[in-house]
Amino acid sequence: MNHSRLLANLEHYVVRGNAFKLMQSYLSNRKYDVEDGKSKSFAKSIISAVRQGSILGALFFLLFFNDLSPNANVMKTILFADDTVLVQSEDNL
Repeated sequence: MNHSRLLANLEHYVVRGNAFKLMQSYLSNRKYDVEDGKSKSFAKSIISAVRQGSILGALFFLLFFNDLSPNANVMKTILFADDTVLVQSEDNL
């Protein structure tokens, strides 16, 4: 989920002003690391995802993928909760 596209979709759906700044701030300067019990990785910036289980994650998913279905005329799109499946079948792909 590209943050720039997500923010553009937010603006398209009339999220502006302080609400837009809040969403922009929420997506900015986030970091993650991985720990396996013995060692921990270096922190990396999150530039194209939303943390799973976050309160805004489902809303962002809907706003991001809302315009996907009409544009995916070559494939069948299945949207459910916070997951997307694109399906295509033909005799000769």
